[in-house]
Amino acid sequence: MDTFAQRIVRRFQRKRDTLLSPFADVLIHLHLSANSITIISLLSGLAAVYFLFHNYLLLVIFGFLHLLTDSLDGVVARRTKTSALGTYLDHICNDGLLVILLMFKIGWYLHDYAGYLSGFLYGLALLVYAATRLQAPMLFTRTITLIGVMLFIPLFP
Repeated sequence: MDTFAQRIVRRFQRKRDTLLSPFADVLIHLHLSANSITIISLLSGLAAVYFLFHNYLLLVIFGFLHLLTDSLDGVVARRTKTSALGTYLDHICNDGLLVILLMFKIGWYLHDYAGYLSGFLYGLALLVYAATRLQAPMLFTRTITLIGVMLFIPLFP
């Protein structure tokens, strides 16, 4: 039985796939696998976390590049052959690790334990998700977190 949330996620994925299909076709034509696009996404996400609180323009550029390549890796994976490694790489490293690092960096910069605590709790939830072979319910908040950080960082002195 489909839940309301699952139907919305699938509808969003179909619209995203339609919008990004021309770009995915180019990447497939260039023989880039979904895993290699995921690695590019991970590296750009790490760069965005690095530039957080240091260079707003580079944060936005690498954050946007991360979100775009993360969307494209899913489209390419659905159009080609997916692998178990790619699924773990995308969900655990790309989605989870970046949120944890982002929370830790916010906690470090603001000298607030809430960032460390939220990063630790998210990491614990990610371990449960990995231990259940990606079957436990998990909410990936990386996109919302990254967009929120990009919007609210200019408010900090």
